[in-house]
Amino acid sequence: MVDRTTISRDKPVLTSQRINTRPGGGTYDGTFIDDWEYIPGSGDLDQCNGMTQNGVYGYVVTATYPHVLGCFTGSPDPSFNKHPPNRG
Repeated sequence: MVDRTTISRDKPVLTSQRINTRPGGGTYDGTFIDDWEYIPGSGDLDQCNGMTQNGVYGYVVTATYPHVLGCFTGSPDPSFNKHPPNRG
């Protein structure tokens, strides 16, 4: 199963998640998290379902597993910090 998602209009993106092979042959059906395996370098997305494009890292929503981010990576920009309201 190959999932291609478009980040920009001219660049298809390939996920790096694949359905595991069962010991002794056969495959899982993808119902459970453990049915899937991250294979580094097999696609464009990293283990968190993200990639860097034009120097900016972002998570990608895909049509198949893992659908949304699988983990967090890096450090958030300080602009995401919330400040308590000034109640002076």
